[in-house]
Amino acid sequence: LEVIRQNFQDAAAIVPVKSVGSEVLRLDKRLVSQAYGVTPDLPRVTNVTVDRGRYVTDADMESQTMVAVIGYEVARQLFPFDDPLGETIRIDNQTLKVVGVLRPVGLAGGAGASLIGRDLNFDVHVPLTTAAMIFGDTTSRRSSGSFENTEVEISEIFLVAPSRERVMIDAARLRRIIDV
Repeated sequence: LEVIRQNFQDAAAIVPVKSVGSEVLRLDKRLVSQAYGVTPDLPRVTNVTVDRGRYVTDADMESQTMVAVIGYEVARQLFPFDDPLGETIRIDNQTLKVVGVLRPVGLAGGAGASLIGRDLNFDVHVPLTTAAMIFGDTTSRRSSGSFENTEVEISEIFLVAPSRERVMIDAARLRRIIDV
């Protein structure tokens, strides 16, 4: 991440995302989901917006707070009759307090969603520092009855170029850095 910051000093934003888990639980309900460590800047560079509650804050990052902002479908499926704000969920063995619910995002939905290639309504966002502290760099993904363990420091980077003309140039530079 530091290498990217050094090479893109004039970027309007650099937002790292860390994949941390694939299963979210509440009481006896289990949901295959996507959990990510994020920074407070993510809504600024994607189409993610908070419907109720709040998003991850700088204070959450500094304190490595055990909080989560859940996607619309996560809220709907795990809390069909309850308000999720203030309630807890588990990601793997870690318990987090729900502080926000994201607004529904259409599958074709604007900046970021189509590029990411996943349904953002199933996202769970936790502070990046919390994700690093409690989940480390190994992530497990469950699919079709099997497990896959992967070492992940940063799984996605949102880079906002300083101008429209620089988008393709910066994308090529970023690819070269990542491929090294």
